[in-house]
Amino acid sequence: MVMQIIDTTTDNGTYRGDPAKTAFEKCNANFSETTIKLDAVDDSIEDIYRKLPKIPDWAAYDGAANAIVLASDIPRAAYRTGDRIRFRATVTNTGATTVNVDGLGVKSVVTITGAVFPPGYIRTDVETEMTYDGVKWIADRATERVSNASGWYIRYASGKCECGNSEIINRTVSAAVYGPIGCSLPIAMANQSYLIQVENSYFGTSPNAYFFDYGIYTSKSATGFNIAFYGRTPGLPTVPPSIGNLYFTWRAEGFWY
Repeated sequence: MVMQIIDTTTDNGTYRGDPAKTAFEKCNANFSETTIKLDAVDDSIEDIYRKLPKIPDWAAYDGAANAIVLASDIPRAAYRTGDRIRFRATVTNTGATTVNVDGLGVKSVVTITGAVFPPGYIRTDVETEMTYDGVKWIADRATERVSNASGWYIRYASGKCECGNSEIINRTVSAAVYGPIGCSLPIAMANQSYLIQVENSYFGTSPNAYFFDYGIYTSKSATGFNIAFYGRTPGLPTVPPSIGNLYFTWRAEGFWY
C-alpha cells in the first residue's frame, strides 16, 4: 500500500488541509503498514540468521538433572527443525531426560542412536550439543577417556565402550592350567555380551619365562569376568614353578548402554 499523505495546505474556508478524522485515518493506515513491514523484516532477519553457517547457539543451563531448562543467548520464537544448541551442565543425568528451551515447552531428548538417556550421558566436564529434529532433541556426547584403579576405558556417544588393563597376579599354585583369575572392568557394561581378548600372558622372568598359549574367560558379568590360562612354552617343564608373578594384558569391547 502506498503511504498516505496528510493534506495540510488546501484552503477549505474554515480550516486548512484534511479534516481531523481523515487525517487520523491516514495516520492509522500508515502505522499499520509500517508495522507489517517491520514484522516482515524481523522474520526475514531471523530466517537469514538461522540459515547462516555457525556454531550452535550457547545456552545457560538450569533446571534439574533429568529436567533441563535452557535459556539461549538469542531466544527463539519457536522450535525449528535443525536448530542446534550447546550448554555446559552442572549435574549429570540419572536417567530419561527432558529439556525446555527458552520456555517453548518440554521436549524429550535422546542419544544419537535414538535411545532414552542412560545414567551419565550428560557430562559436566565438557559441553553438550543438541539438534532438534522437529519432534525431539538429539544430544551428542564427546568421547570420554578415563583411567582408574581397574584400568582404562573409552565411552562413545553411540554406546560403544572399550576398556582394558595390564595386571600382575601372584601365582601360588603349581598347575599347567592356572585360574580362574577375577578381573574387574574399569566401567560397567550394559550387560555381559561383550568381547574379551587376552594377550602377553607369561609367568616368570625372561629368558626363562613360561608363556601361556591363551587365556579364556570362565564366567563374566556386566562388571567383571574370570579368566583361566592354558598352555606352556615348548621345551620347558609342563608345570611352571609354584610361586611367582603372572603377567597379562586384557581388553574388552561392548556397549555401555
